[in-house]
Amino acid sequence: MPQRQDRDAPRFSGHPDDLIWYLEDVRALCMEAGCFEDRVWARWAIWYLGIDKFERWRSLLHAERDWADFVTDASRLYLQFRSPPAWYSKYDLYDLVDEQKKVKIDSFEALLDYRLCFTKVAMHLRVTNQLSSIEKDDLYLEGFDQGFRREILQRLEWNDRRRYADDPWPTCQVTREAEGLL
Repeated sequence: MPQRQDRDAPRFSGHPDDLIWYLEDVRALCMEAGCFEDRVWARWAIWYLGIDKFERWRSLLHAERDWADFVTDASRLYLQFRSPPAWYSKYDLYDLVDEQKKVKIDSFEALLDYRLCFTKVAMHLRVTNQLSSIEKDDLYLEGFDQGFRREILQRLEWNDRRRYADDPWPTCQVTREAEGLL
């Protein structure tokens, strides 16, 4: 990863139109460096900010937060944030999840493809207040084929036996368990 002052380091101007590009640059840099944990991407996104923006964003760091939630909250820091050019509805997310159920995830690349497609649509819906965090977590898990989803749930339940059955599993935990199965 480049240092903050390197010319290859991502830069955020502070203008809302540049936010999505900045976050996408940080995500791409992390993936090129072999970092596939979205919780770490958020730390890098904050690390690259100038000191004037750092204090404002520091409150967004939480241990169990996934990339979509981080981007949603970062977007909300800018009241005049403009939505991405593509307009998504919940039906687009439901269609993505239904199509993804038919695809067997058998590699890290396939998991990453699903996660990125899901995050792109879910992030837009979260920013525009069309999707709650609970709905997002439920839908993400539904996108896995039935057998793989059952294995993920078994591992999640084994690791956290005190959890209520109705509580959705956070996207980051589901992804971690899916990676463990691959």
